[in-house]
Amino acid sequence: MICLLVAIGLYPSTALAGSVNIDFNSYDAVTPDSSYGGATGQSGTWNGLGFFAENSSLVYAGELSGLDGLPSGIDYQVTGISYPSTGASSDPVLRDSFWSANYAPNPYWSVSLSGFAPGYYDVYIYAPTHPAIPTGSFTVNGNAVDSFGSATSGAGANGINGLDLGIDYIVLTDLYIDGTMAFDQTGYGIYYSAYNNQFLNAYMAGLAGIQVVSAPVPLPSSLLLLAPALISLAGLRRKKY
Repeated sequence: MICLLVAIGLYPSTALAGSVNIDFNSYDAVTPDSSYGGATGQSGTWNGLGFFAENSSLVYAGELSGLDGLPSGIDYQVTGISYPSTGASSDPVLRDSFWSANYAPNPYWSVSLSGFAPGYYDVYIYAPTHPAIPTGSFTVNGNAVDSFGSATSGAGANGINGLDLGIDYIVLTDLYIDGTMAFDQTGYGIYYSAYNNQFLNAYMAGLAGIQVVSAPVPLPSSLLLLAPALISLAGLRRKKY
């Protein structure tokens, strides 16, 4: 009985393995401080992935660090990057990004993250704050996502005043991942041209960052049902002795 109670007390209620912070295109070679949690509040080590070569045919790959700064076992692969860019935002994630161009040999960006334990995750995706660069439309493991960002909304560098959901970032909640997350651009979307005072078809698209958060793992239902009875029995046993 005691062993069962100990097992319930020690059974993990959340799973942190697989949680990672990514800052794309650390243009100024400065990544967010580990105290910065972004929209998730998830502090810890940030992976600053800088892409400086003006060649969209290159493949960038490596292993990400976990929140504790140690190797996470999660690998990344990024393709289709044409250039780095900066925006007007002072936010440490939004201020820089990568982008693809519709005239490049490999015109669509693609990000693959592999090595996750199968389970449910919340995924936070950050848009550039450059006035002409939205995210473009894309898919996450086949799930369609519309283009977004301050360029698409016409809001300007919105991240200057904070992180706004739906403009600076979006959240995909309880996304089941069986090892790999694939982010694949499918289009360019639109941007607001202040010069023309109208929305135009975008010819660039990119991402500023990604945070992956392990969703809480509930206790097995069998243990939850047994817990009240075991606790009551333990109390009776203490009274007896």
